[in-house]
Amino acid sequence: QERVLSAQSLIEEFQTATPDFDFIAFYKHHLLLQDYKEQTVKNHRSVLKKLETFSKEIPFHKITPEFFKKYRKFYNMNSEITYNSDLKCIKVYLNIAYKKGIKLNIRPDELKVNVMSSKTVYIEPLEMKKLIKYYYNELVIDEELIPIKDSHKLPLGYFLFSCYTGMRISDIQKISRNEILADKFHFSSIKTDKKQFMRLNPEARKMVEYRKELFQYRLSDQKINFHLKDIAEKCKVYKNITMHVGRHTFATTFMRNNGDVYRLKTLLGHAKIEHTQKYVHLVNEEVLDDIDLISF
Repeated sequence: QERVLSAQSLIEEFQTATPDFDFIAFYKHHLLLQDYKEQTVKNHRSVLKKLETFSKEIPFHKITPEFFKKYRKFYNMNSEITYNSDLKCIKVYLNIAYKKGIKLNIRPDELKVNVMSSKTVYIEPLEMKKLIKYYYNELVIDEELIPIKDSHKLPLGYFLFSCYTGMRISDIQKISRNEILADKFHFSSIKTDKKQFMRLNPEARKMVEYRKELFQYRLSDQKINFHLKDIAEKCKVYKNITMHVGRHTFATTFMRNNGDVYRLKTLLGHAKIEHTQKYVHLVNEEVLDDIDLISF
């Protein structure tokens, strides 16, 4: 660190609880000190686990541009989104180290995190009709009834609930059946800590009341998303469906039916209108599909 090492400073360094040599130990120590939201902590722990697998110890002086090339190659990261998400977490702790005066061989501001977004997937009306019919055990494909599998009942119920309310899976997991069946209900968003209000429209209420076990029994996020892939295949919906697709579906359906973008911002609990505006663009792009109607 280019500091004079006296007997006293050696003792202080030896006894300190803050590890200033190994980045992994430093990351782990400071993660415990941060007041992050639950999902942020999960993301940061995931990256920490990757770092520990990559190397048992990462001295600060070894964190160079070459280090990041090796890290990316080690995980064979073809996805720019995954790599930049990891880089964003790592940069947080490098910034903390930089402010503490730890000597680095790369400045945190030299690490450019590309903010990239994957293509927004949402369910269109005809596809929704298939999923709803499957939920009610009424789906017929090629004149054959496709009975709903027992293992699909709850995952599909939670997904449809998200389509009807726009709620995130983290908030859906916390709310009770009695709360949502009230005339109106409120919840504090896990992600934003903002208080939001919601109510079920008649279709959504019918869907929840149809299965008494919905919101009585819980499934992990991973298990729900696992079953949603199988459900999409059963219903011949050729999209990669996850719980977050339900939120996108709510937003695009709202805008497609001439909803107001500022009201949508409130319903989704967005902090900035720019986050909501993307759904306006998505719906506007759909109009371009009608260009094929022009034929002479």
